[in-house]
Amino acid sequence: MALTKAHARMIDGSAASVVDFGADITGVSDSTSAVQAALDTGNNIFFPKGAYKVTNATVNSACIIDLQGSTIIGESGSENFCFNVETDHVTIQNGFFGSGSESCGIVQVGNSTTWPQYKNFNLFNVYSDLAITNDKGACALLNAIQPSVTQCTFIHSGGTNTDNMAVRIGIPVSSDLNNFLNVNISENMFDGYDHASRNYSSGYYSGFIFSNNTVQNAGRGLSTYHGHSSIVSDNTFISTSDVTYLWQRTNATGNEWRRASGAAAVKIETNEGNFSNNVIKEATNAGVIIDGGASPMLFANNYFHNCGTHAIYVNPAYSYGGQLNSLRIEGNFVYGCGGSGIFVDADANIRSLFITGNHIVGAGLDNATQQPTILLDFKTHFADRTVIKDNVLSESDVVFGITGNSDYGIYIDSDNVDISYWITENYIAADLPNPITDIRTAGGGYRLILRNLVSDVTAIDAVRGTGAIAGNYDVEGGTSPDAPS
Repeated sequence: MALTKAHARMIDGSAASVVDFGADITGVSDSTSAVQAALDTGNNIFFPKGAYKVTNATVNSACIIDLQGSTIIGESGSENFCFNVETDHVTIQNGFFGSGSESCGIVQVGNSTTWPQYKNFNLFNVYSDLAITNDKGACALLNAIQPSVTQCTFIHSGGTNTDNMAVRIGIPVSSDLNNFLNVNISENMFDGYDHASRNYSSGYYSGFIFSNNTVQNAGRGLSTYHGHSSIVSDNTFISTSDVTYLWQRTNATGNEWRRASGAAAVKIETNEGNFSNNVIKEATNAGVIIDGGASPMLFANNYFHNCGTHAIYVNPAYSYGGQLNSLRIEGNFVYGCGGSGIFVDADANIRSLFITGNHIVGAGLDNATQQPTILLDFKTHFADRTVIKDNVLSESDVVFGITGNSDYGIYIDSDNVDISYWITENYIAADLPNPITDIRTAGGGYRLILRNLVSDVTAIDAVRGTGAIAGNYDVEGGTSPDAPS
């Protein structure tokens, strides 16, 4: 019978101890050469529990690197990582990186010179307190396919830096949307990094999942820049100092932002995605900024509590500079905000804007200047197909003890251009004595104001535009004549 020679890695559980190759378990001497020799056997390797100095060890064969509770300490340096992965199917797991001061990264997969693609890298159950002071990232995934970073803790132990990131995504310069990377970053803790994750290149890619993570004491916290088909779900962001940046084709659901102190808790640029069922509490300034984009977006069923300025701020030219088309703001609940509940600040054209089914209480909270509950300022730009329907607007809520500073329900302004809108079937409470106001002194367009419940029908003020003002009902005095059309 012919015998087949068995490679060590064919035996289940076979692994090489780095100590057998001369690694120093005390962390006094450098163990890089010993670890490299163990890796070069092509076997899985493990580190008996201890401390080891390892810098720029190259992983050339598929393997599992099991730290078994050990601490890996790398040499500080802008180009240094403990491990450099140059192959497919590598897992690093179960240990610690850093002793609180090193600026050496954990691992780099690939490189940013030739941009090879390596598949199925996994970083699992590791704790890092490295002081990453530049843009390399603690874990750099450079053109890696199907990598995952799960159940890890990243503590930034260095000083403040606007570019540091725990997980860096790197892509060669390209506008190819078919570059499917399918990055999965889930169930991690990030503390003190400007970005938990960011694409730090100008390339484009598809497939990014960021879910069930906690991000605290961060700058932006997260950026999905140039990442198409991104999913950001069920994360908690605590005390971010800059806007969490969501790029187009991002679906963000089930997240919570607390005490964000930047210009907004979240900025959505070029939309074309879904932002729904999220919670934003106690933002110092705006809750969400929605920038421009020519593609449809659904913004629905979110909860805002005590934002410092506007809860939902829409400006199609905030920084992107494009028009805004087919935006649906639906079913959101705003509970106290220093500005307007919804402010459309139209520095570019708007088409197909739907504001429906929202509940807004307490606009102008703690503000000396009265703030309209819904404010639409179209300025000099074209606006068409605007629908405001089924919203519930009030200044105060006695049960929960909140009182805003607003006497306007829906307030429309422009620099005397033609605009067209339909305002129907809203409930505007009696504590907003100016329910629907269009203050234009010139300009036309078409407008319908139909079947709204308001405190005073005669206070509906919309003399510009062609169309009916009819069927509205005075909740205090009963049916009254509508204002002239």
